[in-house]
Amino acid sequence: MGVPEPAIYAVNMRRMASFGATLIGGAIGGLYFGIVSVKSFALSESASLLEIPSFMEDGTLNLLHTCIGLLLAFALSGALTYWLAGTASYTKHV
Repeated sequence: MGVPEPAIYAVNMRRMASFGATLIGGAIGGLYFGIVSVKSFALSESASLLEIPSFMEDGTLNLLHTCIGLLLAFALSGALTYWLAGTASYTKHV
């Protein structure tokens, strides 16, 4: 919900599986944003979940596509992290 650097350096860089899953999930979410042409109508200093209202526009589905893209990125990142971390711990013990 704010500055992403602590999450990158404190959590993701220690576990390369979670870092790669985050990159892939973000790329898929960004691809969805590009395909459906999501537009932001306000500039802000930082990108956070509190900035979702800047995607509102009357008569369009822009806000809905924004929420779908965010959920897609979060869900894919979480699922890939769970899967990759599970396979990485399995290969360590074998």
